[in-house]
This record gives sequence, structure tokens and C-alpha cells, in this order.
Amino acid sequence: GSVQRSIAVGGAANTARWILGLQRLIFGTDLQEISARSSSFDAPITPSALTLKAASKNGSADFSPINFGDKGIFIQRSGKYLYELTLDGNSQDYVSKDMTRLNEDIGDSGNPDLYEDGFCELAMQISPMPYVWALRNDGIAVNTLYNPGEEARGLAQQREKAGD
Repeated sequence: GSVQRSIAVGGAANTARWILGLQRLIFGTDLQEISARSSSFDAPITPSALTLKAASKNGSADFSPINFGDKGIFIQRSGKYLYELTLDGNSQDYVSKDMTRLNEDIGDSGNPDLYEDGFCELAMQISPMPYVWALRNDGIAVNTLYNPGEEARGLAQQREKAGD
């Protein structure tokens, strides 16, 4: 059966933007990302056995996230940043990491005439190499080689708009 419940963590009501099934059920909301799990270890989620915990307080944009095994990637509330959700061994729950921290301006088009800066869509490429693609509102595609086993990170953008 269904579970009907308000999503409120930390005293604030949240509007759900997306749901992502990882090792926990993750809700992306306008205010934060919330991890949902059963109250008992390895038990199913039921209306009476549900624990909600804030995984991060970044807030999510209203665009579908992507799933890569036990990790997730989403667009932050402003639309200008990409975040990775990973399972943290210490807290045994999900935490978020800023994937754009080394290039904070990559979500900006630099065009003052553009109505809205930021990312509007995500896609995952598995072969021949794993890449995360993020499409900006100005039509420029940004990518990052995504191999979670490697600690190297970097973002690059195409020189031309997608479709040109």
C-alpha cells in the first residue's frame, strides 16, 4: 500500500521536486534533500516505520536527478550547481558533495540577456567511459568524467551549443 505523509524535517514543510531510489529513498525538495528509511534495520518502509533525515540542506531544482549505482546526482535549487549524493560510512546515511566546487561559474552563461542561467537537464553516459552530462539553459553541454572509484574530478564545456 501507499505511504502518505508530510515531508517535514527540522520544522519546515518541504515541496517534493523528485524522488530517487538509492540504498535509501531520497526526496529532493525545495529546501533540502531528505533520506527516508525504515525505523528498523532491513525492514520495509511502512506508514508506522518511517524515519526521515536531512541528507543535505542545498535544496533541489525541479529537474530529474540521475542514479549511478548507490550514488545520485542532482541540480541544486539555484540551478547553477551540481551535487553528488553518496552514502557516508560514518553517519550511515547520505550526504551531498558539490561537484562544481572547483569551477563555480560553469553554471553561468555569462550572458546578461539570458532569462535564466543554470542547468536544466542531466544525463548519464556509461560507455565507452562514464560521463555525467549537464545541459545549461543557454544550450551549452557541460560534462564530467564520472568514475567514483577515482578521486579526480573536473568539468568541461562544449564550445558550441548542443545541436549546432
